[in-house]
Amino acid sequence: MELKWRESWRKEPIVPVRYNSDGSVPFGGKIGDVFLPDEYKMLLQQCGGITPQGDDNFCLAQYEDGPEVVVLEYLNNFDSVILASTAFHESVFHNSSTMLPGYISIGTGELEDFVMNVDPNDPAYGKIFAWERAGDPWGEGDNTRGLGLVADSLNAFLNNLDEEEVF
Repeated sequence: MELKWRESWRKEPIVPVRYNSDGSVPFGGKIGDVFLPDEYKMLLQQCGGITPQGDDNFCLAQYEDGPEVVVLEYLNNFDSVILASTAFHESVFHNSSTMLPGYISIGTGELEDFVMNVDPNDPAYGKIFAWERAGDPWGEGDNTRGLGLVADSLNAFLNNLDEEEVF
């Protein structure tokens, strides 16, 4: 599926991405090396991130406890992807991760982050999920809701953003 660029999106400056010889990207720490889906690599070659400027930046997240309309405020530049993902996996508040292994944070919403599965051995590889931002370890305290499926791919996620009333 090809990405349909919108005139209302502000493209952020490209941030260079360093690739290992096997095509993975070094995140370091608990995350290690990550194999980014091809759609995401293509996006990173065209822009550093996206900031929607109109009212068409909403989508539906399918959580276990029911659907919820969520809003994308921006798709992070790659430096922010590494920083946010590292913070989720290496909490300074407890000796545990707030996010499941195999996921990186690619975008930010009002109350949630948008995460992508980057484990090529997982059937969810490349899928985009909403995650209600939390500070407790995964599955504990304020971090028990889980992930809400938003789209089967990055392009489907961005192509399906719309006005809140549509959902």
